[in-house]
Amino acid sequence: MTQLSYWQDASPFVTGTTVRSAPMNAKLGGISANLQQITAQINGFVVKLPPNFVGNTEIPLQPYADTLLYINKQGNMDLLPAAQLILNASHELTFVTKSTNAISVNGDSHNQFITCNYVKPANPTEAQSKVLVTVGRSLRTVNGDPVVATGSIIFLTAATDAELWLVPDTAQGVTILSSGTLRAYGQNSAIALISLSETVWLMVGDIYPSEVILP
Repeated sequence: MTQLSYWQDASPFVTGTTVRSAPMNAKLGGISANLQQITAQINGFVVKLPPNFVGNTEIPLQPYADTLLYINKQGNMDLLPAAQLILNASHELTFVTKSTNAISVNGDSHNQFITCNYVKPANPTEAQSKVLVTVGRSLRTVNGDPVVATGSIIFLTAATDAELWLVPDTAQGVTILSSGTLRAYGQNSAIALISLSETVWLMVGDIYPSEVILP
């Protein structure tokens, strides 16, 4: 560490030196001024905590780039990634309408309520009778960087009689868990996707069963 200039005493006392009040007072005055400068510098960098703060001020070793200083739930000083703060702030639904039978969603689709109003043509082929929703990884773009966004939720509803199917993007390693098929039950049914990890989603809602039991 570079030694600050006001710690360097150019004229130290020599053993046996007689100390007189006038020069000694001047020397002490200079020391006092230097200490005031040091205090002002330190105060410029020290966070002023409330007088009743009793938590730990030593922050655990961790990456500090693009983070915010905060007091955690345990009452200790800590760092919060800025991306996490932005993720936690996303709560309002965004309503989106899709008219095609090929849709893609991922973590950036978080809190979207997607209405699928694709209309089948007359005498459709099998492919033309379905809406295929390709599901990618649960990543959200925050400040230009991809961030794993576990807990992302995407809502979809089938506004027409076209079959609404979810298709995991297997090239990205995506898996969709379901209690039945990966198909919505029918017209006006609604389903939701909840990300359990970067590559695993859980399908809930009006799910078309894998087995139909007739009475």
